[in-house]
Parts: sequence; C-alpha cells; structure tokens
Amino acid sequence: MRILHVVAGPADGRARAMLADGAAALSDTGLEQRVLAPPDCASMLEKLRQAGVGVAYAPFDPVWRAPTRKALGSEITQFEPHVIQYWGGRAARFAAARQKGRSLLWHPGYTKSARIKSCQWHCAPSPNIADHVRAMGIDASRVVAWNAFVPTHDGPSAERVSWKTPENAPVVLCLARLHVKQGLDVLLRALVRLEGVHAWLAGDGPDEADLRALAAALGLKQRAHFLGKDANRSALLAQCDVIAVPAREDPLGFGVLEAWAAKRPVVAAKADGPAAIVTHERDGLLVACGDEAALAQGLRRALEDGELAMNLIANGARRFAKGHTQSAFTRTALSLYERVDRAARVRSKTAALAEPHET
Repeated sequence: MRILHVVAGPADGRARAMLADGAAALSDTGLEQRVLAPPDCASMLEKLRQAGVGVAYAPFDPVWRAPTRKALGSEITQFEPHVIQYWGGRAARFAAARQKGRSLLWHPGYTKSARIKSCQWHCAPSPNIADHVRAMGIDASRVVAWNAFVPTHDGPSAERVSWKTPENAPVVLCLARLHVKQGLDVLLRALVRLEGVHAWLAGDGPDEADLRALAAALGLKQRAHFLGKDANRSALLAQCDVIAVPAREDPLGFGVLEAWAAKRPVVAAKADGPAAIVTHERDGLLVACGDEAALAQGLRRALEDGELAMNLIANGARRFAKGHTQSAFTRTALSLYERVDRAARVRSKTAALAEPHET
C-alpha cells in the first residue's frame, strides 16, 4: 500500500513532529511512503529519506497556492497513493478535492472548519478533538480515534552539572514552546514558592525574552534554566524528577504522554488535552490553569511524597503501554489505511456501475 504524507504548519508545530515520528514508525511495516513538505523540513526528514522514504518539497504559501497544488498533483499522478494523509489543517488547505475519498486529516488541535472540507476521513488523537470535529458536521463514522504516541527515549543520561544544576537539587522539567499558551510564566511564579527546586525549560519560541526577564525579576536566574529546543530530550527525561505541563491551551496533552513514557510523575494544568486523558491522583495530578499556587502545591506533592510519585509513575506507565505506544500507533494506522482504501474502491466500483453504457 502506498501512503502520501503531506505536512505544513509552523517549524516547531506538533503536526511536523508527528509526521516525522509517525512515518518513521511506519517505515518497518512494508508500506511505501512519500512525503511532501516545506523546504525547511529537510533536516527533520533526513532520517526518513535515508530509510528510503521519498521526500519532495513545495512552498505551501497560504496565499499563492498554485505551485503547491501543482506539486501535490504531480505526486499523486506519479505515486498513485492509496491514501493521502494530511498532517494538520494547514496542509489540508491544499487537499486535492478530486481525491477526497482517499484523503485523511490528522488533527493536531482544533482545526478550522474551512480546512477540513476536502478530506473524507478524520483522525482524532484525543476525545475532545473528536468532539470538535463531529461538531463541525463531519459524519461520526468518518471520525476515527487514533491515539497520539511519543517515541520512548533510551539514550544516555548526563550529569546535572551540564545544565548548571546541583546534583542533589529537585528538578522540574517542562518540554514546551516558549509561548504564552504554554503557561511557562505560571511555572516560573510557582517556582518562587518551591525553595531549592530547579526548572529546566526545554524549547524556544516568541516569548523567550519575556520569560527570561520574568525569571530575573523573580530572582530565579540561578534556578530557571533555558535549555533551547535542541537539548537532549532523553538525557533531560532521565535526569528530571517531575514533569510539569502548565499550558493554558493544550488540546493534545503530549507532555503527559512523555512523562508516562519516561516513567516520571506529571503535574498538568486542566487544559482540554491533559484533562481528557489524566485521571487525577491516579496517573497524574491536575491543577487549575493559570494558578501558580496550585501548580506549586502539585509539584511539591510529586517531589516530596514518594509513595504518591511511585503510584503516579506506575499507573502512567500502564496507561502509556495500553494505548500510546509506537506499536499501538502503527496497528491503528494500518487498519485505518486499509479501511480508507477499501471504501474508496467500493465508491469507485459503484460509480463505474452507475455510468450509462452504450448499446
């Protein structure tokens, strides 16, 4: 079976990351895959290219769409995909309407209604996103639950001194874009209440300067560490004590999945994604969005109550193993691709039979 992946969106967006991880996970299943992406995806997709996945590029300009549509049409004509998977609404803006029956949109968030009309099938990685898609008038039979997954990290650890952190200091890790939606300012204000605790902020984004200024104003320059988006995630996950997900807006809850995969306790704000997947006090702690006092209290509990932390870790690991592993992701993908292709072939056959025949 041939799968054409199409991705656009911001360079640090979830859609691009999921395409890269997802196509890599599918590379050992026997599927033939090709990717159409913006040129600045080249480094991200290099491992796929080396694994034999064909990669082509198009500008994905939201205003001047003709070049991208031409490139997409060429890929469809030459590759003849059984399924065209659009990773995110920005890619779906360029969907080929004549291929609607073979078009599958993976929703990384609350996609705008104007971006979904050319896709027959829709993947919802969380219950709240599924509700959102159905509320836009999509037939429920075409909305498929396809849990998100995060790769497990088995890389080497590192000494905390690498990040100017004392070896015995409690560490809170936040893997997030430095953007107001992610609530990093809330985490910094919570850190003031946690004496001796250090925070690792792994990401970049438009609010980095403001967050650094806030950390300085709060007296946290020695305890709040801005590590950038290229920090070794596996080493960070291996060395931290708890993971914080303080986002004000978070439709997916990927930070929760990373905590479960890494066997670390997680404290998350009650944004839609975390609230949909976390069972409070069982596999994570949930706190009110934007409430630094509640976040500080939750982090303190996870750091100081060893029995609670162990229970959160064990239950989170079970939740991850049950439905968010790479193998679960690939099983769902293969089943869904077969379903899409089968339905498209039935429609094609029905249309052919309905055509008038010359006598």
